[in-house]
Amino acid sequence: MPEPVSPSLILFVTASRREILRPGRGYEPGKPLSWSSFQSEAENFLKDCKDRMRRVRDHVPYSEIDQMRMQGIGAKNTEGSPMRLFDAYNTLVDAGNRLH
Repeated sequence: MPEPVSPSLILFVTASRREILRPGRGYEPGKPLSWSSFQSEAENFLKDCKDRMRRVRDHVPYSEIDQMRMQGIGAKNTEGSPMRLFDAYNTLVDAGNRLH
């Protein structure tokens, strides 16, 4: 049975999408120079969240190739996999840490 999608994750994705994808991206006075890098990583994280939510919502099974990949180091390359989402999250946190 697939794991349920957390309502808080859905709210986070919705709220974050509004903030990150707003017009006027690029360097903004008063923001760190690495801000655009952080926004880019946040967009990647949101995409991976949506891929994961779709896979769970639609009950999409992993193919045999995906299952083999997920047993090794290729888990991060499988669309909608928890490992890909964790990797995107960690990359986002790293980008956020570089802001300071």
